[in-house]
Amino acid sequence: MALQWNAVATGNRLETAARARSALGAAGAWILDHHTFSNLSLSISFEIQPAALPQLIDELDDAGISLTRSSRAQPAEPDPETGLAPASLQITFIHDEPDLRDVVPAVPG
Repeated sequence: MALQWNAVATGNRLETAARARSALGAAGAWILDHHTFSNLSLSISFEIQPAALPQLIDELDDAGISLTRSSRAQPAEPDPETGLAPASLQITFIHDEPDLRDVVPAVPG
């Protein structure tokens, strides 16, 4: 079963995303995918060696990304073939900005 971490962060969402990417890289994680949800949240899918999880938690703390208690307590179950733990990190941005609206262009057709 994949780790499903939840976290909150304040400050600029683009800077927070960059800090999250740096924290994951410093802990040796492989980012597989990411999705942004307006300026409300960011979801990152990744794989990591289970032994590197304590370092990743420290890196995220240092980056100002606060994991929930339940996220910190989840046990890692590595994939039997790769030895890597599949995981996702959902970061909710705390701010007082209005929702970000993306303009979707019309597709001819």
